[in-house]
Amino acid sequence: MTVVPRALDVPEGEIRRYEVGGQDLAVARSDGELYVFDPVCPHEACDLVEDGEVAGTELTCLCHFSVFDLNTGEVIDGPADTPLKVFETTADDDLDLSI
Repeated sequence: MTVVPRALDVPEGEIRRYEVGGQDLAVARSDGELYVFDPVCPHEACDLVEDGEVAGTELTCLCHFSVFDLNTGEVIDGPADTPLKVFETTADDDLDLSI
C-alpha cells in the first residue's frame, strides 16, 4: 500500500501531482470522487497534470485530445491506443489516500 498524503485536499475539477516513494502520481477530483493515475499520457508523453482536463469519469489529454476512462484507464477516444495506468484508492480520516 502507498499513501498519498493530503490527497483529499484536491479541489473539485482539478488535477494535482504528488511524489510518493519516488513515483509521480496524478490525483484528480471530479463529481466528488478522487482518481489516481499516471501523470504521463501513454500516447505522446504529455503531462496530464498540466495538460489534462477532468469531466465526470473522463480525462482528456489536451495535447492531442485522447480521452480516458478514469475508472479503468481504457481509451474512450484516440489517438491514444494504450490505456492510462490507474490506481485503486481508499481514503482515511487524516485526508490521506491509499493506493
